[in-house]
Amino acid sequence: MKEFELIPAVDLLDGKVVRLHQGRYDNVTVYGDDPVKQVRQFVDDGAKIIHIVDLNAARNGDRSANKSALDSILKITGEFNGAIEIGGGIRGVDALEDYFSRGVSRCILGTAAVSDPEFLKAALHKYGPEKIIVGVDAKDGRVKVAGWEKDGGVSVEDFLPAIETAGAREIIFTDILTDGAMTGPSILSLLNAVEVSDLRIIASGGISSPEDVQSLLDFKRDTDAKFKNERIIGAISGRAIYEGKLKVKEAFSLIHSQLG
Repeated sequence: MKEFELIPAVDLLDGKVVRLHQGRYDNVTVYGDDPVKQVRQFVDDGAKIIHIVDLNAARNGDRSANKSALDSILKITGEFNGAIEIGGGIRGVDALEDYFSRGVSRCILGTAAVSDPEFLKAALHKYGPEKIIVGVDAKDGRVKVAGWEKDGGVSVEDFLPAIETAGAREIIFTDILTDGAMTGPSILSLLNAVEVSDLRIIASGGISSPEDVQSLLDFKRDTDAKFKNERIIGAISGRAIYEGKLKVKEAFSLIHSQLG
């Protein structure tokens, strides 16, 4: 991954492109019924990585509901040499083997990373930290699991050092309270994550404007900061892009103008 990458998100529920407000399945906004068209637009706008979340699998482990959509997405990103990272319901080696055999570039372990540390360690050992990313979904300093619906029984400040010891090198950090709220990223939560580990961090949640991207770039490059903020290596955005608040091409221009 480059020094900083904007990663558009495509959340799939029953084959449709949706967003959940703060992870709530009873608060769904549908943005389209053609995920392939949406991904093609992102790739045409310059995206090199597409972030896919299988919301059906995240909630109940059912990876069949979005299989057809994912296969079609993988086909077109292969044509454009794009990369796909996917998360949601990956709780065993069989799921990892299936995704990697179909062309997925990186798999995100969320619930399984919390509930089955030995599986996380084995996955990192077998596939390497470049292909296994940990999704850390947090609310009020606690790690959430099962589609954000349950408490994982561990705090962020205890969880991050533990997965780093297991071999993880990169996380996607989502502050649930900001996800879909279009209120900007939680710099305070990110600062805490930077403080308690040496993990590289992709920020997710609340990134809704060029100003929000700029705030992350400023945080990343703050030479006066106490901690190593250069480990903020990317940002994921979904709802703001779909609603026109953040334009992918403009965001890439902003990033390239400052980081090259």
